[in-house]
Amino acid sequence: MADGWAEKFGMEPDSSNVGFGHTAADVDAVRPESAELLLAWNNAVIDRSQEYFKSLDAIEIERVIDTSYDPHVTVGVRLVSVISDNTQHAGQARYVRGILERVGIDGQLG
Repeated sequence: MADGWAEKFGMEPDSSNVGFGHTAADVDAVRPESAELLLAWNNAVIDRSQEYFKSLDAIEIERVIDTSYDPHVTVGVRLVSVISDNTQHAGQARYVRGILERVGIDGQLG
C-alpha cells in the first residue's frame, strides 16, 4: 500500500484486496502498462519479502494471525501455505505454457 502499486496498476488501494475470491473479470481488470512495471512490482515484492524474512524469529513464527481456524493459524503455518500456493501456481503456469508451446499457428496441437 505504501508504495502505491494499486494505483500503478489502475486499481483502487484496498488492503483487504489480496486476490482471494476474484472472478475472471476481476483478474482481467488488472492491466499493467508494461512488462517493466510488472517486473518492478515483482522485484519490490521480493525485496519486501526478504526484509520480512530477515526479521523473523521464533516468537514471530509462532504468533497467531487467524483465530477462525482450530487450531489457530500462526505466521509459520501461513508462510508454508503461501509458499505451497506459489509453487503450485508456478507449476500450473508452466503446464499451460507447455500446452501453448505445442499449439500450432492454426490452434491445433502439433
